[in-house]
Amino acid sequence: MEEISGWADKQATCSFVDIGDLITEERIQQYQEALQRAQTERAVRTANMRSIRDESEQLRLLLDIEEDEGSDSLTDTAMATNAMALQFLRDERQAREEKVRDLARQIAPLWDLLGIEMDERQSFFKAHVGLGQEVICAVHKMH
Repeated sequence: MEEISGWADKQATCSFVDIGDLITEERIQQYQEALQRAQTERAVRTANMRSIRDESEQLRLLLDIEEDEGSDSLTDTAMATNAMALQFLRDERQAREEKVRDLARQIAPLWDLLGIEMDERQSFFKAHVGLGQEVICAVHKMH
């Protein structure tokens, strides 16, 4: 249960080990229901964490950012930390896309003035695909 800590604290809990309690069918049913809720929560958190980690990995590859070890823990804190890291990567991708679009808009008129053929332009962009810093630097140098 430690791996989903934070969640259990929010649940309406009842003690299953009170001294003097009898093990009754009702108590067993309560325990089974509580266990089922915990298993469902764990499955949901595991799926969410997998989704966050997968998207983060794809964005890191696109942005050419080193892998962050992060945490695979399912605690509230770890989930929030990983979600914030993912949001940072999304924001970074958007900022880089805007920068590349802006640089491309600036380069186009210069290429026109220099009479750069469309084939050469396309070759340049094919050789510089992605949103890594080296791509942005290459486009910036052309500017």
